[in-house]
Amino acid sequence: MKTNKNSKITKHFKEVYEVLATRIKRTDIATLMGFTTTTQLENVLTGSALISTKAIQNLVERLKVNPAFLFTGSGNMFLPKEVPAKKTKTKYKIWVEIERIENAGTGNETYANEDNPVGIAYRNSIEDAVQLQTLINNTFGEIM
Repeated sequence: MKTNKNSKITKHFKEVYEVLATRIKRTDIATLMGFTTTTQLENVLTGSALISTKAIQNLVERLKVNPAFLFTGSGNMFLPKEVPAKKTKTKYKIWVEIERIENAGTGNETYANEDNPVGIAYRNSIEDAVQLQTLINNTFGEIM
């Protein structure tokens, strides 16, 4: 049987195994790699058997081993944990300022010198925001 004691991938796999063995039982590592016995795992560790493509795939997918580390020894030993994208909720804000206008439409308009109420409305969709803006425009005239 061909030995593989000095292969880079065997060397890097041994390093990965040493870390995994502090966290996971040997039988579980073998199972997660797709082996049916721990003897298969031992054969890879001793270099008496080559690690299979399927075992490498399982290391990456199930145990989050960085394939670059396995093949080259560079980079982090494990892939970064996947963090779910933060869910964002979109809201649409409509801001309405109401002013009192004296002599509206006469050409001699004056604006009342007082604090003007401001209304802010939030809507969950652009359609709802447009509908509210249309209602405001129809009620008070178009806002300029």
